[in-house]
Amino acid sequence: MKIIPVIHHSYSNTTLEQAKLISEHNCFGLFLISMTGDNDDLPMLAKIIKGRHPNIKTGINLLGISALESVKVSLDFNLDMTWSDEPILHGDNISPDAIE
Repeated sequence: MKIIPVIHHSYSNTTLEQAKLISEHNCFGLFLISMTGDNDDLPMLAKIIKGRHPNIKTGINLLGISALESVKVSLDFNLDMTWSDEPILHGDNISPDAIE
């Protein structure tokens, strides 16, 4: 079993402290999310965390952003994981992003 905590980002110093705890407890990785949808700082903060704690996988969940755009941002910042609430494939529906 792999445990992947989710940090609900509000303040950078708190997020960095929580990431340190996650790393110290040998979790598989972590996801960052801003429940207010303030995504601007998340990718760079995730990159900083990945640099400080290379033993854990680091990912983001960018609320309000399409799955495809979220993956592109994750790749641009060399992150390990992407979680999206905007599915590309869902049941019988295929979003236009799936074509790209």
